[in-house]
Amino acid sequence: TDGTNCEFIAVNQRNLRKKPDNIDFESAASFPLAGQTAYQMLINRAQVKESDTVLVWGSSSGVGSFGLQIAKAIGCKVIATGGSTAKCKQASDLGADISLNHYEDDISAAVKDFTNGGGVDVVFEHSGADTWDISMKILGKHGRVVTCGATTGPKVSIDLRYIFFKQQSILGSTMGNVQALDAVIELIATAKIKPIVDEIFSMKKIAYALLIISWVVLVMGYFFKGNNPASRWLVLGGRSWMTTSDLARVSLIIFTAYFVEKNKKKLNDCKFLLTRFTPFLGISLILILFQPDTSTAM
Repeated sequence: TDGTNCEFIAVNQRNLRKKPDNIDFESAASFPLAGQTAYQMLINRAQVKESDTVLVWGSSSGVGSFGLQIAKAIGCKVIATGGSTAKCKQASDLGADISLNHYEDDISAAVKDFTNGGGVDVVFEHSGADTWDISMKILGKHGRVVTCGATTGPKVSIDLRYIFFKQQSILGSTMGNVQALDAVIELIATAKIKPIVDEIFSMKKIAYALLIISWVVLVMGYFFKGNNPASRWLVLGGRSWMTTSDLARVSLIIFTAYFVEKNKKKLNDCKFLLTRFTPFLGISLILILFQPDTSTAM
């Protein structure tokens, strides 16, 4: 189907929800998927309780920022990770009891110290291969790892001895249900949690915004494979001073250079130049150089 990315749409009345009065429409557009996913993971799957200690990977991401806030709204102690000083500060501002840089800090040692050696009760996972071993290492007795993604890779290893000796659980979770969405709306309406928006594009820039998303996914999926540092740096959000579109431009520059280097022996082939190289380079340059208007929303 065409989904909801259109000028007009007719939906059943039972599928409508009132926007909380305390947020704008841009924030309202940003929370349903990430919010209900985080709620489903923590409340319906991991069944967190007030006495739990929860570690949230990538707390500056959409699902991560909601995971942090929902856990704090329940009353949990939260250890949050981020990829820069600014992202760690954001986690602290959102209520994290301790914020760690997952590139620079020793996560295992910090968790051991914070929990007096007991480990965390819940690990909020959505990264995958790069963080999985640490997630399992820091999980305490009767602990639950709940995961909704595999951004850095889907293949992980599991030592079954820890699973049955510590009576641990590994839980999968995908999106949520109506109850989860309604619960998130209530949490937002009562100002217990809030959506965090990275960047807003005007409607006239919607095609550009979609290209930004598509190209970032393409570049990361095609070029930055495996466990190299560049992959982790891009997948987990780059540096704090980079917006989504900045990140896409940097990705495109790197990918374009790679494309040229890989195909330099074909540059004397007229057919290749006309059918592949010129269109690719042209589109890349337009996206790299074009400056979108992000000052207005709708």
